[in-house]
Amino acid sequence: MKFKYILITILIFAITSLFAQDQKKEVYDLRDHYPFNYVTESDTIVFPQEIEMSITIHELKDLTFKSNYFYAALDTHIYSEYDTLYITDNNYKINVEPIVNPKGRMDDDVYSFQPWFANKIMKDGSTQIFEHPGFYQNLIYHKWDLKNYPFDTQKLKIEFQVFADTSVRVIKNSEKFESILLDKSSIIDGWQYEGISADVYYKEEPTYTKIPTNLGERNAVTSVISYYISLKRDGLFLYFKLFFGTFLSFIISYLVFFIDKKYFETRITLSIGGIFGAVGNRYFVESIMPEVQILTKGDLINNLIIFLIVMNILMVILQNNAKIKNKYILNNKYPAIFCFITFVLLNLIIIFI
Repeated sequence: MKFKYILITILIFAITSLFAQDQKKEVYDLRDHYPFNYVTESDTIVFPQEIEMSITIHELKDLTFKSNYFYAALDTHIYSEYDTLYITDNNYKINVEPIVNPKGRMDDDVYSFQPWFANKIMKDGSTQIFEHPGFYQNLIYHKWDLKNYPFDTQKLKIEFQVFADTSVRVIKNSEKFESILLDKSSIIDGWQYEGISADVYYKEEPTYTKIPTNLGERNAVTSVISYYISLKRDGLFLYFKLFFGTFLSFIISYLVFFIDKKYFETRITLSIGGIFGAVGNRYFVESIMPEVQILTKGDLINNLIIFLIVMNILMVILQNNAKIKNKYILNNKYPAIFCFITFVLLNLIIIFI
């Protein structure tokens, strides 16, 4: 009888041990474990796992420098040699789903969908390729570069961080599958789409699981891929729209060279009126732009016009001085030509350089 109980106990213990061992061989998540520890020499999987990525942009909007963000809706495409699971020769199931996290988002209510399946899309020689699709839309932080405004080019950055140490997985931009903007007409008026570029950098994550090495544990290091969507502003129309008042002020001031020198008060009044108009337009332009600690092209244009109007005033004063005998000053033709050429050349330099 005792032998029977002993036998039953041994059987229960054996079954429990087998069950526990079988449980141990279930899915090992790359985020919390080190899957390379469970790979044998006969397994074909190689770590770090190299994955590629591309994006397809559906929509870009809220492209205004009054806010510090833009809206993007896009598909993500991650390409890997493996499906979602890899079973080792010693029967361990390793989760190889390539998970990436978007960075820089403004809104926590992000809709980011990565289905737990992969599409087998092609076979490259003896290597099969799986696509792991996803969808992402959100408001994304962006610091607007207004140095060349209104002829600026903005590089909208969208980043994705691999949720695994570089000993497990690394990412790079796909050369075979190009990142594209699906519909260029979806870009709001006033912008030209120039293309998408990408680069990869590495980021240390002290809060992640420590990684064992021969010299002890180290912090996890993850790879981050950055996509830059290049948009160029159609600045010529905006240029004339913003600075019409400034140009009009210059023209009013320029008219002094077509008025006889004996009408000094009329000429000086026109010039001073031009100054007030130019300064007023400068405040108008500054009121519609955010405060920036740089000198923009818009500032240069306003300052140029104010400088030329001041030069016109000085010329009118010199022409009224009886001591001045220089013909290049007294003859209105020469100051008019000099002022016009200076105005055109400096504007062209500011616009195109």
